[in-house]
Amino acid sequence: MSLHHVNIVHESKSNSSDEALIGFVARYITPSMIQSGFQQPIILA
Repeated sequence: MSLHHVNIVHESKSNSSDEALIGFVARYITPSMIQSGFQQPIILA
């Protein structure tokens, strides 16, 4: 497992196994946060 900031470009070695690579992103903001500027669409699963 490796952790990276979502805005940092990073690379990993190619997947040589038959298993899929899985990515996970977690973002945290405080309830008092107010968004300004461009609003990115989100997907809630």
